[in-house]
Amino acid sequence: MATKEDFYQAYGKFCENNELSSRPFQSLTKEQVRVSRFKENSAISNNEYEYWKNFFLTGLDFHTECADLNQNKELFTSVLAELVNCEYKNIFEPMCQSGIFGSFIAGSIKGSTYIGIDYNEEGVRKAKEFKDNNGLENAVFEKGNLFTYHGKGHEVLIGRYILNGEEEVLNEESIDKFHLDFITEQSDRIILIQTVSKPKNVELYRQVFDDIDYDFEILQEPIALNSRAGKFAFAFKATR
Repeated sequence: MATKEDFYQAYGKFCENNELSSRPFQSLTKEQVRVSRFKENSAISNNEYEYWKNFFLTGLDFHTECADLNQNKELFTSVLAELVNCEYKNIFEPMCQSGIFGSFIAGSIKGSTYIGIDYNEEGVRKAKEFKDNNGLENAVFEKGNLFTYHGKGHEVLIGRYILNGEEEVLNEESIDKFHLDFITEQSDRIILIQTVSKPKNVELYRQVFDDIDYDFEILQEPIALNSRAGKFAFAFKATR
C-alpha cells in the first residue's frame, strides 16, 4: 500500500511539471483583482457564467491553485490516498472547472477512467489543454451542467466546493441542496473537498449525510485557506 509520503511526492512532481509554485495574492494583476471583486460585490447574482468565464480567462484559477499550494497538498493527497487504496477505476467529477484537480487524480491513477464536466466552455477548454500537457489518455473533459447531465452509476464521485451554496459569498454556512441531490443520484461513494467558516462546522456536513443514510468519514481535518479569508477546507468521504 502506498504511503502518505508517496502521495506527497506525486503532488510535488505534478506541481513541478505544471509550473505550479507558491504565489502571493499581492501579485494579482489589476484585471484579476477586478474579476475577484466582481464575485464579492455581486454575490454571484445573475452573472455567474460571466464571472467563471473571466475567472478562467484571466488565470485566476491558476493563481488560486498557487496561493493554496501547501493546503492543496494536504487536501489533494488525502483524496488520492483514498482513491488509490480503495482501487476505484471509474471516477466522476462534476464542476471540474479547468481540470487541475482532476488532472492530478487521473495522472496519478493510470488504471482509472476519469470523467470531468463543467458548464463553462472556457473552463473545459483549459481542462483539455491541461490534460494534453500532462499526456493523460485516461481523462475526459466535457461541457455539461447538472441540469442536463444524464450519466449515473459512477463508482465514485469526487469534487471541490460542490456543496458550497451562494450564501458562502456572505461568509455564512450553506449547503446547496440541489447539488446534494445531484451527487447522491450519481454515486453511492462520494469524496469531496469543502469549505467551512469554522472548523467545528464540519459536523453540519456529517449531519446532512447521516440524515440520508450515508456513512461519513473525515479524510483531512480543516485547514485555513490563503485564497479565502476566514475559510477552512477539509476532505471527507460519504458512502452508503
